[in-house]
Amino acid sequence: MKFASLFKQTSIQIKLVVPIVTLALLGGFAGTKVIEDALVGHITKVQKHEIKNFANKIYYVLHAEYKTLFFEFGKDADYFAQAQEASQKESIANLAQILENSGYEALVFDAKRRMIPLGMSQEGTQVAYEKALQILHYDAFETFNGYFGYRFVFTPWGWDIVVLKPTTQFQNIVSENKKLVFTTLFVLMFLILLFLFLAIYEVIQKPFQKVFEHLDKIKNDEANIKPLEIHGTKETAFLSDHINSMYASLVERKELLVREKTRNENILNSQTSIVIASFQDTISHANTAFFEFFSEYKTIEEFKREHECVCDFFEKVERKDFIYKEDKSNWIEKIVSAKRSKKVLIKRGEKEYIFDINAKLLEKENGEYVVNMTDITSMEHYKEQLEASREKLNIQLHTDELTKLPNRLSLSEKVLEQATVSLVLININDFKEVNDFYGVQTGDKVLRDFAKLLKDFIRERNYEVFRLSGDEFAIFIPYEYSRNLIVTFVETLLEYISAYEFHDMFNKRKITLSATAGAAIHAQNISAFVNADIALKTAKKRKKPFMTYKEAHATKDEFGSNLEWASKLKNAFKNDKVVPFYQPIYNNQSGKIEKYEALVRLIDDKGKAIAPFFFLNVAKRSHQYFQLTETMLEKCFEYFKDKEFEFSINLSESDISDIGIHEFILQKLEHYNFGSRVVFEILETENIDNYENVSEFIKSVKYYGAKIAIDDFGSGFSNFQRISQLNVDYIKIDGSLIQNILSDKNSLTIVETIATFAKRLGVKTIAEFVDSQEIQDKVVALGIDYTQGYFISQPKPDIDA
Repeated sequence: MKFASLFKQTSIQIKLVVPIVTLALLGGFAGTKVIEDALVGHITKVQKHEIKNFANKIYYVLHAEYKTLFFEFGKDADYFAQAQEASQKESIANLAQILENSGYEALVFDAKRRMIPLGMSQEGTQVAYEKALQILHYDAFETFNGYFGYRFVFTPWGWDIVVLKPTTQFQNIVSENKKLVFTTLFVLMFLILLFLFLAIYEVIQKPFQKVFEHLDKIKNDEANIKPLEIHGTKETAFLSDHINSMYASLVERKELLVREKTRNENILNSQTSIVIASFQDTISHANTAFFEFFSEYKTIEEFKREHECVCDFFEKVERKDFIYKEDKSNWIEKIVSAKRSKKVLIKRGEKEYIFDINAKLLEKENGEYVVNMTDITSMEHYKEQLEASREKLNIQLHTDELTKLPNRLSLSEKVLEQATVSLVLININDFKEVNDFYGVQTGDKVLRDFAKLLKDFIRERNYEVFRLSGDEFAIFIPYEYSRNLIVTFVETLLEYISAYEFHDMFNKRKITLSATAGAAIHAQNISAFVNADIALKTAKKRKKPFMTYKEAHATKDEFGSNLEWASKLKNAFKNDKVVPFYQPIYNNQSGKIEKYEALVRLIDDKGKAIAPFFFLNVAKRSHQYFQLTETMLEKCFEYFKDKEFEFSINLSESDISDIGIHEFILQKLEHYNFGSRVVFEILETENIDNYENVSEFIKSVKYYGAKIAIDDFGSGFSNFQRISQLNVDYIKIDGSLIQNILSDKNSLTIVETIATFAKRLGVKTIAEFVDSQEIQDKVVALGIDYTQGYFISQPKPDIDA
């Protein structure tokens, strides 16, 4: 660990050179070892060859002498044996002579493994023989006991010969070469390390010294720091450029931060609310608004000499939304952790200020917070005034201004307080005539007197009187009163009203009134209004002074049905269940389907398509009709945008007269840009009052290429003159005429007249409600251009089906 610590503190040369030196030494030793092994291997290979050659030389000398002996004495065994012994001695002498100064030694053993002396020292010969026998193999080169050895057998005499050469000489050669190699590598390594040391100093240390000196200047924020210039290498030049770029960026960033700081301080000081920074309870910074409020202090230091925390000024207020300084509690943390803003009360002299206060944690480590205090004193006072005004407004919302009676809203809330109630609606008959004849001022006086009459009449009863609107009043009766009692009460009241004398504004003329009443007795609260209204309307319709809901029950079914269909239609719009069905129109000349009429359908909860007969009038009464038209236009244009067929959409006179629908149609024609495939069917009826509107509409859509068809032609007065003026493209002959052309001569005559009239005008005709082959044949015979009806196809949701 100490070495590692010291190594970290050394210069960069040491850090780089030490590993290199270590690797070089390891490489030198490894290289020397490799060279040594290579040299030993080479010497061994050479000596193996030389010692084998020397052994062969000995062998040939012995063989030559033996050959001479054999030729001279081989025929006589006795002489051969005597000559052999002499020849062997001579061979030993020759062998000793050969070995002399040759650098080789030899061990010769006879057939009995006895060593034959060669004039060498006999010390240890038997041991050498034993080791030679253990190590050396015949005709093999081996190294042992400091010798190179080669063993062979001279068979004629049974000699076992071991040729030896000491390895000392060669070991000295290897040792000398090792020293030479190691010395060479060491000198070379030293020169390399010296070069590296100098190169590192010039290329790395010296440039880095400049870099560090430059960085110290930047760190110390010295003024007028010149750009760093290092041109030692491409890399150091790049480094100096990069540092200069970074320094320029730092300078720019510092300038930006200074400007940002100044800007933030200006923003902070421009805040009307008090903003402070605080470490726990100790304030550290404040904006200008703080010192404007605490005007006796000019700096934070002055403030902190008397107060560490702004919370010292918070008055104790025992309210949930107020906060104040408490012992052993961090008031700022309470504000941070609160789910809603808190308030504080501060007294300055005789005046009290209320601040909305919130805080955020800036740095968790040292507990620094920023606290914002907004003066809401005037707002709090305004809220108090608003609360008082709200009470007054609530009274006004629930009170009729003219009669001072509770109004419709008050009655609605009253009805919902009980599950079962009784409600009487009273309407002054023909009150409009009072206003028209006597004037509005007298009318208002009569209404006030009528309200007083009702209040006086129920004074002894637990009833309540309400004015709903204009000339309509209501009496709320709790559920415990019996039906008979209520009926008797209403009848008596109506008689009293008829007998009562009202007067004009100046009490000069008497005014008599009568009233009509409708009652819902013991009704569910949610249906009481509707039931009482049905009873009142039914009484007026039947010209009776009073009816209960039970008596008007039959009429209720009609109202209920309308309400039910209005609700169904509303839900259908909500759930996208108002859809177009398409009925094909057949070209009697080409024999092809070329057009489709879009017919509105309502899909009920069971998936059944409902015809407009059931909901069209309800749509008009419930103000949903135009939504019906817009839905059909939107869906038809989108459906036919990628289809080549012509399609028609039905429009009523009210659709054409409505500016919104008119604009909506023009927008669709502009957006989809296929007006030539659009036909608008206008219902032919005596109810069209303003043909100028219709004419203007036709002109505007024909600008986009759209066509016009007159639907159900022949069902009304059939104004032929208007048809010629409106510039229509198709006449759709009413289905009631088409269905009777086979059985009714008048219908046939009318259809023939319409067809002839249309041809003269150049207008195409379409026969509606064709449901049989016989009628279709007659339609074709009359020259009618197109056919539509169940004979061709019923309406379908998809033309491809």
